[in-house]
Amino acid sequence: MCIRDRIKTVFNELKNELDLIELIDEHLLDKLHKPQLFLSLFSEKLLTHWADERQQKIFRILLLEQFSTHGLNIKVDYASEKSKEVWIIIFNEMMQHKIIKKQNIEIVSNEFIAPLFFIRFKYLSSTTDSNLPTALREAAQHVEYFWNSIKI
Repeated sequence: MCIRDRIKTVFNELKNELDLIELIDEHLLDKLHKPQLFLSLFSEKLLTHWADERQQKIFRILLLEQFSTHGLNIKVDYASEKSKEVWIIIFNEMMQHKIIKKQNIEIVSNEFIAPLFFIRFKYLSSTTDSNLPTALREAAQHVEYFWNSIKI
């Protein structure tokens, strides 16, 4: 396999790894009637997924590529945009069913996702010094604070 084909393969693998939609499975969807629990379970599932050694390596590549002018040209924006699209739909449905306050759904989505990426950066970006328990604790605090700010 030539270098160009290998780079394309790595790029496609990275795109697939960054697509977080598959984390929202039937078990999680069954919890939508309890939105705070749904948000908590998703956060736990996401951070546990990110704590995987392969995910940590992918994240390091992603961080390096963020500022690269050569190479794979994959950006953090891609990862956050894919997640944001799903959360815009979820929060819009919650707003339509009067579960959350009426507000700008894109901002609500960003306010939910951004702290999770920060927690990932802070606690799960190293394969030698990863701290999943602390990340999960901070995520739980984030979800509680976030939910209290948007619920009706």
